[in-house]
Amino acid sequence: MSKEGFPLSQLYAARGNANSAPLADLILASEQIMEQSMEPWTFKSLAQNGREEFIRTGQIYEFDRWERNAQRSFAECIGRYIYYEEAEGLLFFVRDGHGKFRVAQPGDEAYDFVRRLNKEGSVSDLRFMKAPTWAEELFLGLHNFEAYKLIWYDNSGADCEAAKKLKSDTVIRETLRRMGKVTGLPITNEMVDTASQMPGEMRRDHEAASETDSSDVCSTVTVTLPHMTQALAAIFEIMRDNWTDCDPRRLPKQVNIAREIDRALGWGKSGDLNEDPSRNAKVVAQIIKPDVTPDTE
Repeated sequence: MSKEGFPLSQLYAARGNANSAPLADLILASEQIMEQSMEPWTFKSLAQNGREEFIRTGQIYEFDRWERNAQRSFAECIGRYIYYEEAEGLLFFVRDGHGKFRVAQPGDEAYDFVRRLNKEGSVSDLRFMKAPTWAEELFLGLHNFEAYKLIWYDNSGADCEAAKKLKSDTVIRETLRRMGKVTGLPITNEMVDTASQMPGEMRRDHEAASETDSSDVCSTVTVTLPHMTQALAAIFEIMRDNWTDCDPRRLPKQVNIAREIDRALGWGKSGDLNEDPSRNAKVVAQIIKPDVTPDTE
């Protein structure tokens, strides 16, 4: 979404209307907002993230009805992560009485409101001219948000719910690894045992692989490898440095991910483009990017 190519006369006219002025001003400020989106951050409100995503990805095809389309698009950009909070390990944060950030929890007014929206299936019905108060009061945390974006899972199989739970556990583990301590995170989340959350057959495979010190992978999102902590740390650094902002419709090929893992951990031929990646790297790459969509560069 940008003021470039947009009928500026309509935008300036809209500024004279109290209802449409906030959206018009937002589009007119597209250049400044794009600059803001490139600045380093640690915590960012859902409202600010929504404004940036609206400018970066919003589309309006009928300029004679731009306000209604823009309201819908803006609301989608602000509310899209409500679906994934809790279920996939994404955390919302709030400021405490001292201005410090902690994990949002039941009893926080803004958090209770969005949880109710999600439970009632009302998120997709939202329309905004400007960001609501609850979106200004709920924040994304960079380390958790990156971990959430870097883990995919196969949501088409019979193990979909188990895979989603494993993703959530993995995201929380990585968030804790990066932040050390997450204020307000329930102790039950801090003590997640990934193996214990697996369905019976998957857990038996996990335990058998551990006993033989061999590599194995279930059909969804888990893996058993030697030195798992070291491997996961390297994987997340690789993904953060190379593919955090990649287009999810054009993900890196599994083989390229595997070579990056080899290079980081000294496995196989350490990323030689002329050599096949090591088996361990292939297994990890399969978890990071399952073959549920065609490989693209």
